[in-house]
Amino acid sequence: MRDVLKTTALPLMTCVICLGLGTPCTGAQIETGWTGSGKLGGAVSLNNDQCLAGWDVGELERLTLSLWIRPMAQSQPETSIFSCWNWEPGALHWLLESDGRLHLSVNGCEPEDAYTRKRLKSNRWNHIALVYDSQARLARMYIDGKQELTARYEHAIAVDLLDFCVGAWNIEPRALKGQIDDVRIYSGALTGREVAVLAGGRSGPSDGLELWWKLDETEGEEVRDHSGNGHHGELREAEFEQEEDEGGEGFYDDVGFEVDRSWRDAPVPFGRTYTDSQFNDSIGRLGKLIFVKRRTYHSSHFYTDFIDGCSRFGGNLCVLDVDSGKVTDLIPEMAHGIFGRFDLHFSAKRIVFDWKEGEAKGFRIFEIDIDPKTGARIGAPRQLTFPPDDEAERIKKYDNHENGGTARMYYHQTDDMHPCYLPDGGIVFTSSRCEYGTLCDAPDHLATAVLYRMDGDGSHMKRLTNSPVSEFSPTMMQDGRILYTRWEYVDKGQLGIKCLWAMRPDGTGSVEIYGNDIHLPPTFLHGRQIPGQSHMFVMLGTPHCPQSGIGTVIRVDTSKDIRTREPMTYITPYVDIRQEPGWNQYEDGAWRMHEDGPLYMDPYPLAEDLFMVAHNPDKPWHDPKAYGLYMLNASGVHQAIHVDPEISCWQPIPLEPRTVPPVLSSPRDDALAKKQLAVCFVQDIYQGMKGIERGEVKYIRVMEQIPRPWDCRQFWDGVAHTDLVSAGTALAAKAMHGVVPVYEDGSAHFFVPADRNIYFQALDENFMELQRERTYINYQPGEKRACIGCHEQSTAVPVFGARSWP
Repeated sequence: MRDVLKTTALPLMTCVICLGLGTPCTGAQIETGWTGSGKLGGAVSLNNDQCLAGWDVGELERLTLSLWIRPMAQSQPETSIFSCWNWEPGALHWLLESDGRLHLSVNGCEPEDAYTRKRLKSNRWNHIALVYDSQARLARMYIDGKQELTARYEHAIAVDLLDFCVGAWNIEPRALKGQIDDVRIYSGALTGREVAVLAGGRSGPSDGLELWWKLDETEGEEVRDHSGNGHHGELREAEFEQEEDEGGEGFYDDVGFEVDRSWRDAPVPFGRTYTDSQFNDSIGRLGKLIFVKRRTYHSSHFYTDFIDGCSRFGGNLCVLDVDSGKVTDLIPEMAHGIFGRFDLHFSAKRIVFDWKEGEAKGFRIFEIDIDPKTGARIGAPRQLTFPPDDEAERIKKYDNHENGGTARMYYHQTDDMHPCYLPDGGIVFTSSRCEYGTLCDAPDHLATAVLYRMDGDGSHMKRLTNSPVSEFSPTMMQDGRILYTRWEYVDKGQLGIKCLWAMRPDGTGSVEIYGNDIHLPPTFLHGRQIPGQSHMFVMLGTPHCPQSGIGTVIRVDTSKDIRTREPMTYITPYVDIRQEPGWNQYEDGAWRMHEDGPLYMDPYPLAEDLFMVAHNPDKPWHDPKAYGLYMLNASGVHQAIHVDPEISCWQPIPLEPRTVPPVLSSPRDDALAKKQLAVCFVQDIYQGMKGIERGEVKYIRVMEQIPRPWDCRQFWDGVAHTDLVSAGTALAAKAMHGVVPVYEDGSAHFFVPADRNIYFQALDENFMELQRERTYINYQPGEKRACIGCHEQSTAVPVFGARSWP
C-alpha cells in the first residue's frame, strides 16, 4: 500500500503553494525514501481544515508536477489536483473530471482547456504528471508514464504562477476525494523518459527538484520533505481568519466597514431534530401545496443557475395533496425541460413559472390556470415571454461556450426567470435581456440578470433597473412593494454584500431592506415577508459560490439596527457561511467546513416561528435527489411533508388565496421624465455621517457605476472597455456627472440622470472626498426622492428646524 496524503473533501481556500517564477534551486542532495519493495513507509492524514502547502520557490518558465493519486468517487463535476489563485492569462488549473479524465485549464491561452482521452482508474493508484513549457509553447500530460495529451499554443504563454493549492480548489469546494502521495514539483520540463522513471516507482531525477513531499515523516504539524533546499511543506489550517486584515473579514473585505466579530464565537443554542408528529395539526391544515420537481442545480455561483447549473433536465410543476400524499404533475407535456421558480396568483387560480426546454434555449415564462379546490389544471399552458427576434444572431455573435469552464453550457441566449405576480395585474421577473456581463469576469463567461416587468399577457415589457450585476427572486411585500435580492459592489469586494432591497412596481423608491453592511453570509436570497409582520422577513444566508442560494435559514427583524447583525436570528444556527467558499456546520462543539447537508432552500413563512423549506439532511449539496419538503420551527424541529426518492423537490407554497397588496401610485413628474431626469433633496447631509464636523461638506459629487454590455468584451480585438480602469477587468467602472453645492444647513437640491446607477461623494472646500455612498440608486425618469441625511435608516425621522424644500 502506498504512503498517502488523505484529502477527503478538503474545503481549501487560504492554503497555498506559492510558485513564483524564477531561478531553480540546484545542488540538492535527494534522499529517495524508497524501500527495497518499492513502497514508502508511514502516512500523513489531513483533516477537513488542513492542506499541503509550501513556500515561494522563485520564477519558473518551465514546470513539472508529478504525483500519485488514488481518486474515489467524486461528488462534483470536476475536482482540483492543483489550482492557481491568479486568474490572469497563463494561470494554470489542473483538474480531474468526474469521468476520470484529466483537464488542463490555462487561462486566456488557446487552447484554454484540454482533456486527456484516457481516464484515471477509480480506487486505484495512478501516476500522473504535468509538464508545462512556456518557451516551447506546449503542455504535456502523462498517465502512468505514458503521454496522453499534448497542448500546443500559438504564442508564448505569459506565465505568472502564484498561489497554488495541491489537493484542493481554493475558489470553490471542489476538493479531491481520494488520496495523494509523493508530490514533486520541478522547475524544469522533464522528458518523457524521466516521467516514466517516476511512474515506475524509482527515485527519479534530482536536478531542479524544488519541492518534494514524501509524506513519510512528520514533526508537529509539518510534513518534512527531502529536497535539501529548505523549501519544506507543512500542514496548514485553512481557517478564514488567516486572510484577515486589520478591521476586515477576509481577502475580499470591504475597506472602511466597522466589523463585529463577536458572532463568530457565539454558542449554538440547539441542534436539529426530526419528528413524525410535532406539526401534524399544522401540516393537516395545509390542504394542498404547489411545488417544483427538479434535479438539483450544480451551479458554480449563487447567480449562475441559468449559466452553468442546469444540465440535468426533467421535472415538473406539481400539486401535493397533503392528506393523501398524492402528487399530481400539472404539465406532463413539458416534463422534458427544467422548471425553475414559480409564483401563485393572489386568487390561487393561476400559476406563473419559468421553464427551460433544452440546451442553448433560454428560460421563458409561462402561465397555467388551476382550480384551487381540486388542484386540477384548467386548459393549456400559455407562453408569456419569447426569444427576441434576433436571438439566433445574438447567440452567434456572443456564444463562447467552447471556452469551457463556467461557459461550457451557456450560449449567451436571453433568459427570463423568477416571475412574481404584481397587485396591478402585471408580472415582475428577472432577465438577461439587458445583455450585461458580470463585472469581475473579464472572459465574459457570466451574465447579469436584472428586474423587468410586463403586463399579465406578456405585453409592454419594461426594464426596471440598470444594475451592473444580478438581481433575483422578487416576491411581494404586504405594502405593495417588491422585495428582491440585489448584488452590487460600489467600492466593495466582489464576493460579498448581496442583500435584500425593495422597490415600487414601477421601479421607483428602491431602498435597502437589510444587509448592505453585512459581510457574512455573503448572500441573502429568496427573501419573503412574514405574514402580518411589516418588519419581519425570512431569507436564506448563502455562499457566493457554489449553487443557487442553498444555505441556512435566517429571520430578520428590521426594527433593529440594520447596519449590524442584531436583526438576524438563525432558524438553523448549526449551518452558517463563515468564509468563501462553501458552508460551515457546527458539530462536536466546533465549526467545520462541509459540502453535505444539513442545507436549506426556499423558506416559506407560515408564521414568525414556523416555516416550510426545501431541505437536504445529509447528502452532498448538488446531489440531484437530495432535497425534500419539510416543516421547520424556530427550535430546530423538522418534519417531512414530502420526499421523492428519485428527484429533489423545491419551493413549497400553499394552494390557497392571499390578500392582494395595495396598488401603489407612481410618484413621477412627467416633465422631468421627458428630460430623462430625477430630482434629489437632501435635508441635512450631516445626519448619520460620522466623523465629519458640521460645515466641512461643501459639495456633493454625482457618480455612476457603469454596467458592462456584452458588446464591450475585453478579449475582442480593438475593444477593451475595462482598460479605462485596469488592464484586467474592472469591478467598478465609474463616470462623474457633476458637482453640486451643499448649503450651510447641510441641505442640497439637484437633478440626476435617470436610468443610471447613481451614488454620491461628500466633498470639502477643496473638492477632496470626505465620505462616499457605497451603494447606488436606480433613479427612474421623473422620480422625486428625498433623504434626511447620509446613511439614514428606515427608522430615521426628519430633523426639526431643518431647511424645508426649496
